[in-house]
Amino acid sequence: LNSVGDYSLVFEATDHSMNQVSMPFTLSVYEPKNSSTPSSPSATKTLFEDIVTSYSSFGEVGLDLSSWQGDVDFHALKEQGVQFVILRVGTAKGTYEENVLDNHFIQYITEAQKEGIPVGVYFYSYANSEERAISDARWVLEQIQGYPIDLPIAFDWENFSSFRDYQISLLDLAYMADGFLSTISEAGYQGMLYGSKSYLERLWTNHDHLVWLAHYPNDPTIKTSYEGDYEYWQLCSDGVISGISGYVDIDVRFRK
Repeated sequence: LNSVGDYSLVFEATDHSMNQVSMPFTLSVYEPKNSSTPSSPSATKTLFEDIVTSYSSFGEVGLDLSSWQGDVDFHALKEQGVQFVILRVGTAKGTYEENVLDNHFIQYITEAQKEGIPVGVYFYSYANSEERAISDARWVLEQIQGYPIDLPIAFDWENFSSFRDYQISLLDLAYMADGFLSTISEAGYQGMLYGSKSYLERLWTNHDHLVWLAHYPNDPTIKTSYEGDYEYWQLCSDGVISGISGYVDIDVRFRK
């Protein structure tokens, strides 16, 4: 690590079921930067109107929202052409902890309904077993009773920092997602799997769920390089639109 250069290495991994995978990669070591002249990368932003221009001819453009967005002017969103929203219904306080409703969920879904904006929801899960994932799904179903859910309900699991501590395999993770989404489907809703491009290409390669792809290319007006099937695409996290203070995720739903 102290010698500048490019090194061809191979990453190898074995899970608890003794499934093995290897992948070559290049480790690049550079000269350290002068700490007296720190770099300050410029902030990026993606204008909602630019995404509408690029994708409205063959898709619908919307947003996904959570309490991070604070107060939102849904009338302004509607006026600017937001065609759907996917709302975080809740999450867990942590592993083994209770689930909590997103602080703005009721406000968001009420305002979206008032403006006639179709709504989907997602749950940010800390599940460490199929049983907990099914319990999460049942909790979600309880929270959305009485609200019009027009779009899918997504399972969002990103807790890979705890993957080793959970002592689970990729097969266990597949069972967790299947349990959550099957419970959602049995209740009459459409389930959806949320995942990054890397996650879907390398880890989640054998499933038949509707996919919500997360991939942020340098130019989101150019279609993603992900080659798998997907219906929803979260294309940036630096979206800008009047009615929301700060950044927001922008999504496209592709017409079949």
